[in-house]
Amino acid sequence: MNNIANFMTTFYTLGALLVIAATLLVLVAKKQN
Repeated sequence: MNNIANFMTTFYTLGALLVIAATLLVLVAKKQN
C-alpha cells in the first residue's frame, strides 16, 4: 500500500510539473507572437 501511495504521489507531481511546463511554453509562445 505504501508503494502505491508513493507511486500516486510521484504520478501527480509529474503531472503537475507537465501542466506548469506546458503553461509556461504557451505563455512564451504568445509573447513571441
